[in-house]
Amino acid sequence: MAALELHATHTAPLNAMGHVAVNDPRVTVTLTAGIQDITNAMVEDYKLNDVLRMILEIMNQAMQFHHIIFCMCDAKTETMTGRFGLGNEV
Repeated sequence: MAALELHATHTAPLNAMGHVAVNDPRVTVTLTAGIQDITNAMVEDYKLNDVLRMILEIMNQAMQFHHIIFCMCDAKTETMTGRFGLGNEV
């Protein structure tokens, strides 16, 4: 089932340990501004799908992912279903 495996890839700045450098000022600024945008959207009349898409867009921009997918878990069938995503050929 190799076609169904998920793999994480990113091009965000890495620290010496090879982990995403979340303390990088660019990441911090982008995430902080994004949190404010999401907060503002939730104060107004909003749709959950719109907020979830905003979250994906902010994470994608801040962390510079190649792909990002939002999945929902169906408890009855114990399967994950992709709702929407960003990136090439998602």
